Amino acid sequence: MMKFKKVRNEGGYVTVPFLLFAAILTPIILFLVIEITQSYSAKSKIEMVADNMAKAGVWQIDEEELKDGEIVLDINKSQASVNNLLASEFGEGTGQLDSMPIQDVAINERATETSRTVRTEGVQFQTSGPSVFIGLHAYTKPIFLPPVIEVRAAQGLGLRWRDKVDKTYTGSLSFGSLSASKVVNPAIYDRQDWPVTSPDLHMASGGNVSVSVSVSPSNPEKETAEVKMLFVGGDHSLSFGNSASFTVPEDAPIGSMLVVEAIFTSLEDGSTREESAVIGQVTHELKKLLITERIHPK
Repeated sequence: MMKFKKVRNEGGYVTVPFLLFAAILTPIILFLVIEITQSYSAKSKIEMVADNMAKAGVWQIDEEELKDGEIVLDINKSQASVNNLLASEFGEGTGQLDSMPIQDVAINERATETSRTVRTEGVQFQTSGPSVFIGLHAYTKPIFLPPVIEVRAAQGLGLRWRDKVDKTYTGSLSFGSLSASKVVNPAIYDRQDWPVTSPDLHMASGGNVSVSVSVSPSNPEKETAEVKMLFVGGDHSLSFGNSASFTVPEDAPIGSMLVVEAIFTSLEDGSTREESAVIGQVTHELKKLLITERIHPK
């Protein structure tokens, strides 16, 4: 009859086969812990990269559309930005990954009336605005085992205007009337708010403005009126007639003004008098009204 030798320690007796089993099992458990830790680290890495790719892509805006208050993504620039970021993250090596992650990119160019379903890496999103969706998948770089642990990431990011704010500036034009067919400042106006007839135009740097002013002498038989508008602020000084269509300079500081100046000339003796009024101020920076919004899977 076979007998097992016992090893005594302070806690009692342990059989030799158990010690052998523990000696074999412990390295295996250690190897598995290392592999699993590697996979979690790799997943965190590609989730971060996917998030950064979405951020890079969603900020590639069509500048001309933005001036008119429309958020439209430049698809070519957005795709190039996404590709460049992925290459920069793994250009010097794939780190914990076995190879460069495979990407799945979907770009929603502009706002739509109905929601669109986007699927990337098996994850489904719903969007109705300008947005970028990034899916990545890769295998972890093996340490002890073959590259069989797959890691995936899916991120969605949209771009929208900030919520509206209360008006803070009030102008006046006692010697004439005003009509603005366009004042691009999404913090204050919607398109249905145009035309604007009150002389407190809340302008945004980088946004388009179209405005006209009409001034009539109090006694047309005795005097004439000549009108011009001036935009002044920072290093900028722009001069217009009684109508103006222009883009507020992007670097125009908050508080820059649109001023109406009228010169009234007497038909009797040629004497003149001048009146002026501030009809608009830059109250916001157009690009700072944009914010990103995370889109969660459905």
